[in-house]
Formats: sequence, C-alpha cells, structure tokens
Amino acid sequence: MSEQELKPNGQAWWQQLLFLRLFQGFRIAVQPGKLAVALLGVILLFLGGWAIDFLTPQSAMVLSDVEATLTKADKTGLNPGTYSELEAYVQEAPVWLDKGAPLPRKDPQAYHKFIRDKNESELSGFLKSDEALKEVAGIKQIRKGKALAEIKERYKDKIEVALEAVQERYEKSLKSLEKEEDEAEREEAEARLKQTRTDLTKALLGEFSGSPVLNDWPDTLCDLRNLQGKELESAQKDVEKISKTLRLAGGYRTAELERGQGVFQAIVEFKFTRMKRALSALILDHDFGGVKSQIYEMVMAICWLCRMHWFIGGILMLYCLAIYAVIGGALCRMAAVQFSRDERIGPWRALQFSLGKFGSYFTAPLIPVGIMVFVGIFIALGGLLGAIPRIGEILAPIFMGLALFGGFVIALVAVGLMAGYNLMYPTIAVEGSDSFDAISRAFSYVFARPWRMGFYSLVAAVYGGICYAFVRVFAWLLLISVHIAAGMGMNIDDSSVTGSMDIRGKLEAIWPAPTLADLQPSINWVTLNWSECFGAAVIWVWAALVTGLVLAFVLSFFYSMNTVIYCLLRKHVDDTDLEDIYVEQDVDELVGDESPVEEGAPSEGGEEAPADSEDEASTKGEASEDKDDSAGENNGLEKTE
Repeated sequence: MSEQELKPNGQAWWQQLLFLRLFQGFRIAVQPGKLAVALLGVILLFLGGWAIDFLTPQSAMVLSDVEATLTKADKTGLNPGTYSELEAYVQEAPVWLDKGAPLPRKDPQAYHKFIRDKNESELSGFLKSDEALKEVAGIKQIRKGKALAEIKERYKDKIEVALEAVQERYEKSLKSLEKEEDEAEREEAEARLKQTRTDLTKALLGEFSGSPVLNDWPDTLCDLRNLQGKELESAQKDVEKISKTLRLAGGYRTAELERGQGVFQAIVEFKFTRMKRALSALILDHDFGGVKSQIYEMVMAICWLCRMHWFIGGILMLYCLAIYAVIGGALCRMAAVQFSRDERIGPWRALQFSLGKFGSYFTAPLIPVGIMVFVGIFIALGGLLGAIPRIGEILAPIFMGLALFGGFVIALVAVGLMAGYNLMYPTIAVEGSDSFDAISRAFSYVFARPWRMGFYSLVAAVYGGICYAFVRVFAWLLLISVHIAAGMGMNIDDSSVTGSMDIRGKLEAIWPAPTLADLQPSINWVTLNWSECFGAAVIWVWAALVTGLVLAFVLSFFYSMNTVIYCLLRKHVDDTDLEDIYVEQDVDELVGDESPVEEGAPSEGGEEAPADSEDEASTKGEASEDKDDSAGENNGLEKTE
C-alpha cells in the first residue's frame, strides 16, 4: 500500500469509516458463549410464559373465530387457526364480520364475549347432533373442558376403525378397476382413487382440509353407484363410519379453537408471523411500505394486550424485563469486551456482572415510563378543575400552558425511550454505571445524533435480516437433512394408526417434516400410541433446541449490534476511544488470558514485583500510563533507600 492511500494517522481510508464496524455484529453474535447465554434466556422466557398461560383462567383465554377459521380462511389467505380476536383487533373491521357484532378495536371486551358465545353455540349444536355427545352439550360442560375431553376420547376410539374402512374400500375399488379395458382410463381412475384415499386419510388425522377431491369421496372411494345388495349395504356402513369420524375430527378442531390459547402463546405466534413478513418484505421485495405495515400491526398488538389483558400483560412484561435485564445485560457485557478490547469473557462471568447490575438494568426502561405516568397524573388532576361548575371553564384555560408543558415532557420522554431503549443496556455494560447514567446517555446520543442513529439502525436492520435468513436456512437444512436421512430407515414401518396403508411413516407421525416457514410443525398427539408419544416428545425437545438457537441468535445479535452502535455513537458525540471501557479490578481473572503475578514473587529480572500495581486497578483501559507511573515511583523508592 502506498503512502498516498494512508491517512496521517497511518490508517487506510476505509478504516476511517466507523460504520463498517457494524458488520462485526455477526461474528460477535455467533460466539458460542453468547449463544449459550441467549439460549438460556429463550428457555426461561418460554417456560415462564407457558407457566403464566397455564395459570390463566378460561375466561381470559384468547379466542379464535371458529366460523371464520374453518370456512373462510381460504378467502382471506389466513392459515387455519390463525384468525383470533387479536387478528380482528389489528385488522379493525374484517369484511366478514357479522352484522350487529361489536367492532373489536372500539369494544374489545364486547367482541370477546361475542366470539365466545358464537363458538359455544357452534360447538353446542355439533354436540347435540351426536347422540353419544348430548350429555356434554351444555354451556357449563363446554366451558369446563368436558366437551373437548369427550370428543377427544371418541375421536381416538373411532379413528382406527375409520382408517381400516378407508383401506378396505380402497383395495376393493382398486381391484374392481382391473376389469377396465382402456389402460389410459384405468390409470387415471387409479390415480384419482389413490389421491382420494390420501386426502381422506389426512382429513381423518386432522392434517388436511379444503381438498376438492373430498367433495365426492363416497362415490370415488366406495363406487356406490355400481354396487347392489349386501355389497351396497356394507359400503354404506363404511361410509357412515368414515363420515362420523370426519365430523369428530372437525368437532375436535372446533372444541380446541373454542378453548382458546394463552395470552403469551397468542402474542408470540403473532409477533413471529409479523416479523417473518416484515423480513420478507424488506429483503425479498424491498417493500418498505410492507415493513411499515407489519411494524404498525405489532404496535397494535401491544395496544390490544394493554386494553384487553392488561393484568396478564403487565405480569408478562415485568417477567420479560427481568429476564432481559439478566440475559441482555450479560450479552451486552460480553459484546462490549470483545468489540472494545478484542477479548472474551465467559458466560458465568458475564452473568455475574449483569446480576450485580440487575437493579440498574431492570429500572432503566421503567424510570422513563414512571416519569410519563407521573406527569400524566398531574395533568389529569389539573383537568379535574375543569369539572367544577362555572369556575372550571375559567380555570382550565389558565393552566393550559402547564398542561402543554407536561405534554411536551411526555412526548420528549416517549421519543427518547422508544429510540434510545436499545442503548440503555450497552451504556451500563460499557460504562459500568447505573440506570440514570444509562437514561442520560441514551437520550443524549439519540437527540444529539438522530440521523446517525437512524442510519446505524437501518444498516443493522438490513444486515441483521440477511444474517437471520442465513441462520434460519442453515437450521432448516440441518433439520431436514436429519429428517430425510432418518426417515429412509424409520419410515419403512408405518405409524400405529395408519397400519400398513403406506400413507404416513412412523417418523412422519412423530416428527412432521420441518419447513422454512415452520421449523417445528405441530404434532397430532391424538393419533399416536404411548410409545410414539414418548418418541415424539424426545424428538420435539431436540428440535426445539435447534429452533431455540435460531431465536438465541436473534437475541444475541440484537444486544451485540446495539452495543456496537453505542460505542460508535459515543465516539462521535463524546470523542471517546472505542477501546475505552469499564474494566473490573480483577481484570486478569475476567479476561482469563494472563495469570496474576503473585505478591512478592521475583520478576524475570530477579527483582520483586510490587504487591499492588495500579495497572490492575485501571478502570478505563489506561494500563500503559499507570504502568509507567508505577515504575517511576518504584525507582524513586530504590534511590531513597
């Protein structure tokens, strides 16, 4: 490299572009120690969320519109089971909303009651149509879950009989086609018959819906038009068995939807769906409008949570904030040491640091919220003056200036919190300070360099989306390669329910094939025997660990990248070196690279090393200067002696 290509400080021109340091985020985030800490956080988040869902009363469950889900999903492009009251709230006014129904966004409580009554009526009608299920058709039995348990029990008892009838009818119809002289017509009829058997079997297993082949399956599978006498009577009995089981499969699906799902599960599924859509719009379509709409819907989901489930939502938010305080703080600390000093600390040491600063991490986002609430209460109290007859309309305008000032404070704090939250944890990790310093620096950097902050965030978002897509594809390739390779041997044996029908192999039954859109598809536990349930549970845990690592990467990348952004903003605003970072006194133990020199031990030159060097007490990376000062003091002492 020529001297003309170098800056006066000896660096190449591209090294002066500090924003290029953002692209170190992936290398920092995929460090095994960080992924281990992030995976621990993901596990704790889901365990706590599932526990809260388990303790949630039935009346507070998130309901799905059974009719919209089962009959109108094809018109909306929604997947079966996804049209919940949360979806209705975000979409504000669905086109198929029944006349007279309350709008979900204007009155979510009334809409929840409307959906619950509608689903219970739908399920009650189904139960009354079956003689064996009439006893659990009452609303009380439905709300207690007795209807779901009874339908499940009958469904499990009849599914094997129905599948045997399907296979028997398939073999008889296939044999009757041998009399067909036209080879082309015979092959076409055999293909149609095989497709009907496959789709009907999947429908009985609750894994398939909406196939046009199923519209006339009795004639296609059983050939009722060409049967007479006892053969026709036997075929009609088989059709009745299969039809009843199909209705039970639909009733079981309806009962599951009527039961609802927990708030945590509903909000997590919604967020994941919107995040995938936003990334697809950003990376594949370059549609910033689509990204904006998905972000808007995620914000509206938070509004729904605060309005509809404020108590459970508050518990979830505090629990998540506590987990983020420990796990996020540890990730920021590890990223700060690696980015600034190119050194690494272990997960346990980072967790010790975050636990020691837990109060600061936990309260940093809460203090601005408390300020906004406090100011809002004062404005509300001032508004009470306006309620005083005669005097109120005179006093209220006088204090309008104070109210506007309070509104300005709320707006300022809200903007600072939304834009600067991601800088609070890195501040504590880099500076070793408290929550007030984190708030001060985060707000200061956001308002001092808003465009630079926005540019860094945009680069991090695009870069992070690409990295996430790579990690997700890698995880899918890992899972699908194992699924295909293991299935070559394991799928030789069919599942216990399908028997020898050659429809669904054993591995397919206990572990459905993962896809890019769904790395861990749901398992139909009802159709498995006890040994298959055990195998499915163990495989589910292993697959969940792989899926959890993808989420762990997202968590690690978020905190690592924001730590890098904080260091770069600090360089521009405060002109602080990137290497300047808070280091604890036991720096040698923290880094683990060098063993401390024992007190009084001879050095390489034969002289005794000082007991306490200022180099070990450095907290701002000034090791070389402190070492020189210490050496000067030692020389002075020797001369005096």
